[in-house]
Amino acid sequence: WILGLQLGSATSQNRHGDRIGKVTADAVVQVGERGYRSRDELNLHTDSDDVLMCLCVSQAPEGGLSRFVHARDVYLRLAAEFPSQLAILRRGFHYHWRGEGPSGEPPVTTYRVPVLAEQDGFVSCVYLRDQIELAATAGAVRLSAEEVDALDVFDSVAHSSDLLIERHMGPGEMYVLNNWTVLHSRTAYIDHSDPTRRRLLLRLWLKSVRAVQRGHHAQRRFYG
Repeated sequence: WILGLQLGSATSQNRHGDRIGKVTADAVVQVGERGYRSRDELNLHTDSDDVLMCLCVSQAPEGGLSRFVHARDVYLRLAAEFPSQLAILRRGFHYHWRGEGPSGEPPVTTYRVPVLAEQDGFVSCVYLRDQIELAATAGAVRLSAEEVDALDVFDSVAHSSDLLIERHMGPGEMYVLNNWTVLHSRTAYIDHSDPTRRRLLLRLWLKSVRAVQRGHHAQRRFYG
């Protein structure tokens, strides 16, 4: 918490208002629960706000590798090899808030959120495929075959072995990500049978110091 406050202002991570999130699996995962509450593999995605910090308290005995890929690397490969899919990704998709959006927001965004954007050589990314597909299922705007193909290509390129970084985090280790430029995920894992030893990461979402200083209090993004 103290380290995080040097980088920005901590923001809420769920409908309960938690500012220090506990990334650990529930004994029984409820239908509709967010992915970090399970032991299943997570797709590469971005989280909410500017900075993501995760501190490993305890690790699973098997699996649970952290994965990272830089959005700029994905963008450049798409531009070189899949320009038509990149155009669709830049146009963006509607998102479902899953009941955790700002007050007054409809369940599904009325606007499209670009997966990738480029300005003056800087690439940014917002990506949560589950919430894109949930918005389509809810009847907002159905995904076309071309849009599904663009999402599939994005996932495939993002998981390219020469772009993807995998790390096993041990207790006491922490990563700090620019959430606009780096996607992250986690492999599936087998947990300890002892509840006191189960895999646990502590997570912060931060609005950057610079954004706070400039008075930028933009609407939060989409939960991962």
